[in-house]
Amino acid sequence: MIAARLRGAARYGSYADAVVRRALAELSGFTDWLNANSVSGYIGECGWPWSQDSAAWNNVARAYLRRLGQGQLFYSLYGASGHFHANLLGQYTDKGGIGDPLVLTTARPSSVVSEAYRHPIGYSLTIPDPDFGTGTLPSNGGLFSNFNPGVVGTDYFYPSIADAQFLANRRVKIIRLTFQWERLQPTLLGSLNVSELSRITGFLAAANTLGMRTILVPHNFAGYKIGTSNTSMTQQYLSTDTTKPLNSNHFTDFWSRLSAALQGNPALFGYSLMNEPTGIDAITGPYGPNLVNAGTFESGRGLDRHGRNGCANNCSGACRVACSLMYGDNGG
Repeated sequence: MIAARLRGAARYGSYADAVVRRALAELSGFTDWLNANSVSGYIGECGWPWSQDSAAWNNVARAYLRRLGQGQLFYSLYGASGHFHANLLGQYTDKGGIGDPLVLTTARPSSVVSEAYRHPIGYSLTIPDPDFGTGTLPSNGGLFSNFNPGVVGTDYFYPSIADAQFLANRRVKIIRLTFQWERLQPTLLGSLNVSELSRITGFLAAANTLGMRTILVPHNFAGYKIGTSNTSMTQQYLSTDTTKPLNSNHFTDFWSRLSAALQGNPALFGYSLMNEPTGIDAITGPYGPNLVNAGTFESGRGLDRHGRNGCANNCSGACRVACSLMYGDNGG
């Protein structure tokens, strides 16, 4: 069991730095929950600042990643972006400045630690660029929604072959690729958007060519933005109450369609069903049931538990369960 390896009063008391102690204490809160529920786990995003006090933060990261490796808890680091140069948590970025080609070219100081503590399953990073543009859109000044999803290449971006090659050269093995549910399924219970799906499958093909695999995750925080014009938007959150505007039937339908479309894809490592479902607990209550049925997915692959430190510490019951399902073939 993961937490069994982390138990004992000395599990973080030997570290002098208070931030290190706090980070490891919070991690233990998550691993203790995994142990109590007899499940394995996955942390979908973790990162640390590279710009100020980078040496001290790298020390925190060394302790944290070492502990994850000891507990055999798989994780994806945050992140790698060719379009978000100011990201204070990124491991890799674009060149920045005038004439920037907007492709990954540069390793941040934090990558010294991340590359030294690669997880045995594989060095894994999040690429957040496809989930950009979820507020006011630069392309038209309107509000992001299923009606107004934005323009690829202006409001949001998919990684290029050059990005994938850069990460492969850094020995990255598993990419956690984010996307927006509204763009992939513009009408709830409706067909997937062919163009958006082709962008995902295009990256999967590029990753596969380079020997990398991909985890797909909707970066929706358990929500879906419904619009009727470029300037109107209503935020809905997932509920197990099927009379609600966004509910478990919609969620199951979405994953049924996407998993069917990608069935057998050799680059697919797994699905992280929902990133940071911050809106779900207040709707479903602390002990709500799972929002998606295991039968949704292709047979022959198991369900593994997925969670993030913040989810485990900030809510309980349904919030943890809803964010904790990860489907994949990495064991489960």
